Amino acid sequence: MKIQFLLIFLLFLFTAGCSTTFLNTTQTIRFIAPSANYAYCLLEADGQKYQFSIPAKITVERSKDDMLLTCQKEGHITATRHIKSKLKSKSENIINKVEYFASSINTISRVFYEYPEIVTVSLVPEN
Repeated sequence: MKIQFLLIFLLFLFTAGCSTTFLNTTQTIRFIAPSANYAYCLLEADGQKYQFSIPAKITVERSKDDMLLTCQKEGHITATRHIKSKLKSKSENIINKVEYFASSINTISRVFYEYPEIVTVSLVPEN
């Protein structure tokens, strides 16, 4: 019994590296700023940094961690916003089981999280 469990776990471990091909671990997010188009933004997500001008569509790795967005435009006050990551619907029970068996394999658990599809940035004009 222990040998079977070990073999299944090793098979799972070795195939987890290929999971990105089969599982949707990325998400495309649309960023808009109705009052400040062409604002310069920096997005920090899961150890990665993305620089872009709004409006934009950015593809990021899904993660259970929140993202930090900072946008600035001449004549406007710099805006900073935390973008929350949340569990997809019906994923909470599944993820607890997956993380139990694959606590060291972050790729598997990424598919259960998502960010908002559209992020609106509000930049306030300076006085």
